Amino acid sequence: MPRVCEAANLPLYWKHPIFMSLTKGEVRSATLMDFTAWWRAMTSIAHDEAAR
Repeated sequence: MPRVCEAANLPLYWKHPIFMSLTKGEVRSATLMDFTAWWRAMTSIAHDEAAR
């Protein structure tokens, strides 16, 4: 998750909330498909840096 946060230009302290959001609390690994769907949903609402 640290590399994912760095690549997406997100603060490192977001890694746990993002992971929980990606896996929806299930005990499993997060996939690229999970992150892509989450990223699209997040950026469709938060269009600019300040809103993120």
